[in-house]
Amino acid sequence: MSEYKFLIKASEIKKGIPKQIKLETKKITVYFNGEKYFVFDSHCPHARADLTKADYSDKEVKCHWHGYRFDLESGKGIGNNFKLKLYEVKIENGDILVKEKEEEKQGGLFFPEVKFKGEDNDK
Repeated sequence: MSEYKFLIKASEIKKGIPKQIKLETKKITVYFNGEKYFVFDSHCPHARADLTKADYSDKEVKCHWHGYRFDLESGKGIGNNFKLKLYEVKIENGDILVKEKEEEKQGGLFFPEVKFKGEDNDK
């Protein structure tokens, strides 16, 4: 997803109410805080909970399962080491367009690669 793609009409997103949308094979959430649209993966990076059911405040989301919090501007975990995958957002003619951020591309891996002691030397 290197080019902007149409996601939804901005008029369909209500302030303070997250909405999950399927884009290609991904489920992503749009949240409008009254000033800015935030678009991110719909599942919490900790345990994959549906973030449309989470608690939202201005520029932060708090997962309803385990209380993990994330900054919607940066995606960084607040008090945790997880990171929420964000998308670049552009509004054109009342449409919300999104594209994957370059730094967010992870090749489809959910968990980072883990190497165990001695793994490189094992044959």
